[in-house]
Amino acid sequence: MKMWCIQKEESSMRTLIILTLAILFGNPNQTEAHYILAKNGCQNVDYETLGQSVVSISFLYDEPDEEGALGHVGTAWFITPTLLVTVGHITRDVLSSTWSEVEIGWGGRLRESLDESFPFQARLYNIFPTGLRSLDTGKPENVAIIEIQAPINGTKPARVRLDTLMKNEPVVAVGYRGTEKALQWATGHFSPPEQAQEESDTDEEPLQPFLYFEMTNELGEDRRVLDRGTSGSPVFDCSGKVVGIISGIIENEIGSFPHFSNDANGLIVVEQKPL
Repeated sequence: MKMWCIQKEESSMRTLIILTLAILFGNPNQTEAHYILAKNGCQNVDYETLGQSVVSISFLYDEPDEEGALGHVGTAWFITPTLLVTVGHITRDVLSSTWSEVEIGWGGRLRESLDESFPFQARLYNIFPTGLRSLDTGKPENVAIIEIQAPINGTKPARVRLDTLMKNEPVVAVGYRGTEKALQWATGHFSPPEQAQEESDTDEEPLQPFLYFEMTNELGEDRRVLDRGTSGSPVFDCSGKVVGIISGIIENEIGSFPHFSNDANGLIVVEQKPL
């Protein structure tokens, strides 16, 4: 999966430096998680506490689209009590600066589906163009800020990390997967190779130099633990601070399932944007 990495926040004017990286996820169960986190160095991560900053967000269409879909779901996370961060393709064509109704679910427990979600008035507060295009659709991919009219009890804003990730630093991710909106999590580490220039296969400008971000789990049975519905999910460091945003899947399988190794490429710093 790709990830936008948030690098800095200034007190005088909140800013986001957006860094796109590639990530992949395995699917350990809760017992296996503590083993993997201990190996990676994250020994005190409480996923359900991190999950208090994370919500499932659903958009219903006025009528079915060309594929018959009635809407779509994604994941978002609080940066203030009333502002949510997600990726732009979640909000595209369904949110504007005008207040409209969305469905938001929260308070899920690990690997359990949400029983219900509730209608909220929301609008698009800001959009950060990244200059990047989706590998799936070719459309521009952005980072979006959504505003809701009132805070939600039982949720809290996430903390954003101010400094950069170190090589091989462990990370974790939390998001709501699929239409069942099950709270899922994954583990991994930041593993950047030497910078390289990725050539574009279109007439667009060449992609930015990339860095690696790898999330693997040889014990897991579900490589798509953070699949559809988890776009927009936050990625945390071991202290529980957000370091990135999940955007999409890039997968490379080596060997036979379930013993596999995954890695993928991504794109580094784009630009600084005011919140």
